Amino acid sequence: MSYSNEWFKIMNEVKHFQDDNRYVWYRGINNSEYKLNSGMYREHHPTIKAYIAHERNRYEVFKRMGHLYLNEDDWSQLFVMQHHGVKTRLLDWTESFAVALYFALLNPIPGKEPVIWMLSPLRLNKLSLNKASFKSTNISYEDFFEVYIHQEQKEVKENELYHSVATYPLRNSSRIVAQHGMFTIQGAAGTPLEEEHDGHLVKEGSLKKIAIPEEVMRDAHSFLRQAGVSHFSMFPDLDGLSRHVNSL
Repeated sequence: MSYSNEWFKIMNEVKHFQDDNRYVWYRGINNSEYKLNSGMYREHHPTIKAYIAHERNRYEVFKRMGHLYLNEDDWSQLFVMQHHGVKTRLLDWTESFAVALYFALLNPIPGKEPVIWMLSPLRLNKLSLNKASFKSTNISYEDFFEVYIHQEQKEVKENELYHSVATYPLRNSSRIVAQHGMFTIQGAAGTPLEEEHDGHLVKEGSLKKIAIPEEVMRDAHSFLRQAGVSHFSMFPDLDGLSRHVNSL
């Protein structure tokens, strides 16, 4: 069976975005109503200081109780925490459209439409850091707090807005490698990415959302099969294998 015209329209939209942006990241979400907030900022705390206190506490507890399983520097530990479900200020992205599509279709919600977000990470960093390059994660966790949260001040200013940046993570787990994983680090104010910089990323075409409507679901699943994407390829461990076997 051939792909539908509706699916070709989606693929052409992806191609046009790729042509207009030098380098593209993707994020698949199973609900079009969800904003581009990290897990940490999907919670509700009264102040920025409270968010940061929770963040630091989680980091320290994970480090203290998981020391038998960890041999990582502080940033690598944060990436590990994110991939094992701890709520951090990291937002997952991928270099692969197929991977994003897999996650968009995973765990469907009745009555909700999945979407794929496309981002120019270099353009984001140009707006946030005034340079079109990737943020190095060679600085320590403490330096991250001082420079990017406190902006070298000891007190967190409640009325200041610090923007998200795109970072290229250390490939320190099989899941990050398999999923072509990338991250944005959400700024201290917790503004969803699509609303940062007064929505400029969306307005200029450097951040775009594509809906995956019900009528193209068969096409989307066929595309994933052709691309060799499965539960096991995304989660190359026994849990992923078990899920793959159950889907056969």
